[in-house]
Amino acid sequence: MKISYLIVVKNKARTIDRCLGSLVKEGVDEVVVVDGGSTDGTSEIIDRFPVLHLYDEGKGNISAARNIGLKKCNRDYIVIIDGDQWVPNGFHSALKRLLARREYDAVILHEVWIGSSIWAKTRQAEWVEVATLRHDWVYWPRVFSRSVLSQVGGWNEDIFIEDFDLWNRVKTLNPKVLKSNLAIYSDGNVSPFGEFKRGTEGISSLPKYVQRYPKEWQRFLAIAPLSWPYDIIIALKVLLKTTNLKVAVLTLVLRIAKSIGRFIGLFYHPTRQL
Repeated sequence: MKISYLIVVKNKARTIDRCLGSLVKEGVDEVVVVDGGSTDGTSEIIDRFPVLHLYDEGKGNISAARNIGLKKCNRDYIVIIDGDQWVPNGFHSALKRLLARREYDAVILHEVWIGSSIWAKTRQAEWVEVATLRHDWVYWPRVFSRSVLSQVGGWNEDIFIEDFDLWNRVKTLNPKVLKSNLAIYSDGNVSPFGEFKRGTEGISSLPKYVQRYPKEWQRFLAIAPLSWPYDIIIALKVLLKTTNLKVAVLTLVLRIAKSIGRFIGLFYHPTRQL
């Protein structure tokens, strides 16, 4: 039983070295990296590692790039990670032990935000509290058997809520899923502007997504101003859990920034690119 790691990147020079270094250190079976046209030296860093380095010269979105990489992944299972994430010591061997019997079609991993900045600490506190209300909105499978991904045809390249869409299609196969305690670490650049931008980009597919999956109508509650009461609830939960007023306030700032972005995205939503 072998495992492939599929990574899609663009302009991740700050973090890609740590990402690939953690995988090489683990002695993983295969790493496939799809570069969406980086201009900051990311490609040169990738070439320092023993990985399969591919380029996306097509649509330029995450789903299209992942499908390019999927075609080149030759192992039994595929782990989806981002260029600003990395795996801790022992992750690969622990995952192989979980998959040794080949009983699972998908494995849910935890994502832990690591960083010295207050924004990283805020994001981690926020995710923990969101997960207490809707676990599946924070954590979903990042490990799939290659056969399952082949059966559903990979990622839908015309919808930008790609992870939820993929998981909904996989669920129609009645997969055997493991909720593991394994975690990958994230060091994404969290900021109010970044959340605003994600809001404007993400909203473009929401009506199409809910039309396709009507049982997911709750996602319309993510549209500002409908989401603001929910944002306040999450901030209050963070305050009660952490007793840190600053982190609670910044949680509200991040969530309101994304909510405003979603509201503006109703009228102007740029195409989400890598």
